[in-house]
Amino acid sequence: MPDFAAVGPYLKDPLVLAGFALFLFFGALRFVVKRYRVTQKIAGIAVLRLVVFGFILALTVIILGFGLRYMEVLSDTKRVAAEHRAALAEQANRSLQTQLAQLTEDRNTAQEQSKALTAAVTALAAQQGPGIDDALEALANDDTAKAKVIFQRIADAQATNVKKAAAAHRHLGALAYLSDTNEALTAYRRATELDPDNLNGWIQLGELYLRTGRYDDAIRAHGLGLALAEANNDRWAIAAQTGNLAGVYSFKGDLARAEKMLRHVLTMQLELGNKQGMATTYSNLSNVYSMRYELVRAEDMIQKSLAINKELKQKQGMAIDYGNLGVIYGKRRKLNQAEDMFRKALKIYEMLEAKTSMALMYGNLGNVYGIRNELDRAEGMYRKALGIYEKHAAKPGMALMYGNLGVIYKNRRDYDRAIMMYEKALAIDKDLGRKLGIATVYVNIGNLHKLRGDFDQARMAWKKSVSLFRELNAAQADIVQAALDRLGEPPDK
Repeated sequence: MPDFAAVGPYLKDPLVLAGFALFLFFGALRFVVKRYRVTQKIAGIAVLRLVVFGFILALTVIILGFGLRYMEVLSDTKRVAAEHRAALAEQANRSLQTQLAQLTEDRNTAQEQSKALTAAVTALAAQQGPGIDDALEALANDDTAKAKVIFQRIADAQATNVKKAAAAHRHLGALAYLSDTNEALTAYRRATELDPDNLNGWIQLGELYLRTGRYDDAIRAHGLGLALAEANNDRWAIAAQTGNLAGVYSFKGDLARAEKMLRHVLTMQLELGNKQGMATTYSNLSNVYSMRYELVRAEDMIQKSLAINKELKQKQGMAIDYGNLGVIYGKRRKLNQAEDMFRKALKIYEMLEAKTSMALMYGNLGNVYGIRNELDRAEGMYRKALGIYEKHAAKPGMALMYGNLGVIYKNRRDYDRAIMMYEKALAIDKDLGRKLGIATVYVNIGNLHKLRGDFDQARMAWKKSVSLFRELNAAQADIVQAALDRLGEPPDK
């Protein structure tokens, strides 16, 4: 049965209506000619020819009206579909950005990953063919699987176009970053192999190496990115990449080199007039001084960062600075001031509805209460943070809180439960491929076994730790080895 509702809009078209009017007019005229046998002598040849060709004219007008109306409907359909896809893309990007915010507090990392995720969503929305809208809708619901399948298919299909294949691998890596570090590493490695002139690929690869504790590989990746920025004479990118390298050296423990590079970055940011970059660099310098326990200098740097963020009305930056000030005051045992800073940061994060950032502040408050030996309050804060991290599947935060709970149970001399907490942290670090985290947890587990008098288990844990620290070329290896040497080898049985 015909769908008259679908035909209705065509019948209302003015040209179609005019065609039908002509059809009726010429139909009536033809009827008169035939009914009354009007001859050429009476009506004239022009009138009779008009009658003959009138129907053709009417049908032409009707068909033309239908055709033009169809083109309008088709255009409207495409517009509606495009608007629908744009809305899906916006929802997908918002969801991905929320997931990203739950994974990292580092401003540089967050900015670069944010750009990468937006680029991935934009590229997906621009694709043609079946399944695109479904993939975007899945992204909006925190499911990246369908989108990753599409990007893998694009990469496989673009064997001869290395630029497009590399772009597909970068988009795949950006999505994998949220849940699977190893998958992301594989994707970005392939992207840099295919397109070594793309700076973004080296930035992301360097960040992933840093995330997994592979510092030398991170230095190589960021170094290649820096060389590319210098070749392009891109001063903004040079400053950013130098800052990224400084971050790696900071994690590696080479604080003198990190400070020197950050001072150079600060000079560049001043020349560029990049106030936000200056704030970030002051904050990074503060972290270097804080690690050296040069706490007065650390506070001076973070105060400078805070002043810029207040001037720029950067709420998130202000919250990060308050949190860092809290850490500095905590190290100086100014616990009331530390608590005040953490609560200021928490208030901003609550206003921004930044749930995992709130969890970070709960954890910091727990640290303050732990130092005061208010173990119940500390545990309450840690469990509050853990609940948020678990709800958002924020594994790094979960690992951190399990470690903190391990400290609480250790201080209560409940060594079995402490080991249980550290083993949960260990499982997450292994899942994320975080070698530095794994090595650190093994140190703590070894300490607990030693306190229990189980020296064989302590020795086994510390040996694993030393092996990993040496693999990372980390200074902690010698410290743990010294503890092993003091413990000695087990006696022959």
